[in-house]
Amino acid sequence: MSEATVMNLILTFRVLLVGGLLFILPRITRKGLLFGVYVGEECASGDEGRRLLRSWGLGCATVMAVSLAAGVSISAAGWPVAGNLGGTGVLLLLALGLYLRTYSKARGLALPVADRQAERATATLQGGESKGELLAKLALGICLFASLATVVYAVVRYEAMPGRVSALTIMFIPSLNLLLTPFLALIGLLTSRAKRSVREGSGGRSAEAQDAFRATMARTIGGMTLLMCAFLTVLSVQIVRL
Repeated sequence: MSEATVMNLILTFRVLLVGGLLFILPRITRKGLLFGVYVGEECASGDEGRRLLRSWGLGCATVMAVSLAAGVSISAAGWPVAGNLGGTGVLLLLALGLYLRTYSKARGLALPVADRQAERATATLQGGESKGELLAKLALGICLFASLATVVYAVVRYEAMPGRVSALTIMFIPSLNLLLTPFLALIGLLTSRAKRSVREGSGGRSAEAQDAFRATMARTIGGMTLLMCAFLTVLSVQIVRL
């Protein structure tokens, strides 16, 4: 497997991962909340809200396609590592621009009534039983051990390699594994231990909904992180062996 193929595969995985997270972002937030703006449940589920979500989905697909095309094009020109990094940079910049544009549109949908509802929704913070914490802790421990092990393995094996082998090529995936997967696992752990707020006028339903939400998010992040860690660990070992 050539260096260009490996770099393109890494970029493809990264684009699909970030793009998938962008796609689900507006679908896992509180009802009535669109891209950080409270527009009310009726507006969010109405025609304008659905139109904004369709625009977001199309924008996400465009960002993924453009960043992948940019990275692969640079790689095909003879600079695979630069293509990988360049495609990633395009992905992050375009995603940020897309979010800011969509946020601006969402602010245009916000109504004064919705704003008043959002202001009245704040209540006392309470500590609750941690949900999904076991999986989050397990994911964090596995990711730290696996990522550190791949870095050590790559460093030890690199000493015996020919001089023409680039250190960046060998260390890129192990270092990405070490930086990315423990960070995501930590986010899952913090999510599982987050405090909750009781919404005004909703009785215990708000607390129950928040417990269910944070448990689902913690377990989803933990599962995704373990899968990502396994993929990057295997890829790190294979690159070194090749």
